[in-house]
Amino acid sequence: MDLTLHKSTFFSNLKFWSFHSIINAIPSFCIAYIHDWNTIESLIAMTIGIILFSIMWSFLVSLKDIDKFCNSSFISSSIKAGVYLRLALIILTSPFLIGFFIYLFTEAEAFNSLVKVLGLIWVGDFFIGIVSHEFYSNFREIIPIRGVHSFLPTVIITLVQGFLLMGTMLIAGMIISSIGLITGTYRIEKRIAQN
Repeated sequence: MDLTLHKSTFFSNLKFWSFHSIINAIPSFCIAYIHDWNTIESLIAMTIGIILFSIMWSFLVSLKDIDKFCNSSFISSSIKAGVYLRLALIILTSPFLIGFFIYLFTEAEAFNSLVKVLGLIWVGDFFIGIVSHEFYSNFREIIPIRGVHSFLPTVIITLVQGFLLMGTMLIAGMIISSIGLITGTYRIEKRIAQN
């Protein structure tokens, strides 16, 4: 297995995944902020976690054999489908997101319902956050920092959450691609049968 770095792809991957990592992190940032990760230290730690994740993921997918695997037709279309699905979800929830920020800064009760709707839409991110938190909690003895809201635990939780979100995004993309493949095959077979 050739795991040497495909340098020509790394920087384009870094640009692409940095953008999408920032976009994908918006729900997690909001959920974390509501659940006491609202200090400057937490926000800096989450930002560093996102930057580290973008670099690590870009490096991983730029390794020669992994890059070749990612560029195979089904995996490539799955990645694209997952990325577009996630991007569409963020864009569709942007009105609720604006209401969330207005609520944070003004604490106007009128926007409280928007925050609740946003929580329902982003329930997947909430559960991934819980799993990431539990991952850190299970390794608390190995990582000697106790406070889960401290700097290093927040970076670790953010990294774990990034990989879990990427995994769910790829699985969703694979499901969408499989449906597209099945319906596309069905249409081709139907055309062949008609001729």
